[in-house]
Amino acid sequence: MGKYTLKGSQALDTTIDSHMDLVGKVFKKTPGFRGLVLLGGYGRGEGTPLIVGGKERPFNDYDFICVGDRKGALKQTIAAHKKALEEETGVAVDLFAHTPSTLSRVGPTLFNFEMLYGHRVVQGDQELLLSMPPFALNDIPLVEASYLLLNRGALLLLLDEGASRIRLLNAWAKNALAFGDAVLMALGKYEISYEKKATLVAGMDEVAGLYEWSYYRQEYLKAVEFKMWADPSKYSRQEVLASLEKIKAHFSPLFLWVEAGRLGCGFYEVEGYLKALQSLPLTAKDFFKQMRVLGPKAFSPSLHMSGCDPKARLFGALLLLLEEKLRHPMLPKLLGTNGRPDMAFCNLWRRLG
Repeated sequence: MGKYTLKGSQALDTTIDSHMDLVGKVFKKTPGFRGLVLLGGYGRGEGTPLIVGGKERPFNDYDFICVGDRKGALKQTIAAHKKALEEETGVAVDLFAHTPSTLSRVGPTLFNFEMLYGHRVVQGDQELLLSMPPFALNDIPLVEASYLLLNRGALLLLLDEGASRIRLLNAWAKNALAFGDAVLMALGKYEISYEKKATLVAGMDEVAGLYEWSYYRQEYLKAVEFKMWADPSKYSRQEVLASLEKIKAHFSPLFLWVEAGRLGCGFYEVEGYLKALQSLPLTAKDFFKQMRVLGPKAFSPSLHMSGCDPKARLFGALLLLLEEKLRHPMLPKLLGTNGRPDMAFCNLWRRLG
């Protein structure tokens, strides 16, 4: 067991240590800097070693929370150094700025839950995050499971024919993991550790109302294994492409199962779900966000939908796109444009964050 991974070597730990020092040195110079917190797999000690030519290197990205007294100064440092840090480490470096005050006001999201309970302080006070509200798993709204599936499903739309095998594997693994994680959230059994989650999923012979659970369980366990030791040489391109097609075919049934539990109504196909979207709760905050992003097009497909969670538009559009219903009349209404629906989806997804 390594410091940042479960199966990585001491050499990989040394490489990642050097990357942590590199990022830390950049932020030490920032006025009011208090500390640097590593999140995600490497922060939990379950990061992924990527095997290339028999050698290990970090995979995917590093996620950091940068804490300081001056959020503006932190953002300036991020803007000035992010690209150089990515070039020097060889992986994406995602940096989020916080002050002790903003940390004390964060809401019960999945990201914040994992930040609170699955992190490693790289620099600064080890109790740096104690100002965060101590919320529990049952404080997290189930829509967070839907957001997780949305963000992973979007990766499938971003793939092109020339995508590398590693990128294809990454999209497969992230979606397969999201399937199992969403189910565990819906059942109130979610854990931070993938070791614990894999044990839970392996022990679940069936999930009420979710057909083909055996497929989701099998893919989840395979993806956890890949996460712990990512060796692309074990997977042919054709095998990965076939796995991605199965992911797409199984995406809607699982998403609809999660949403049916969240909304408290039964629907087993996209058409019924699209109707349910137009009776979601309304809030002034959501209305103004939709107006800011979409303008008058926020009133399509209905006046009611202009005041609900704007990401609900993406929920419906994603299912239609993955089912290749590109001429469905609801697509341009949900996305606010008659342009290419896949590009319109990705654009709106990025804008809504």
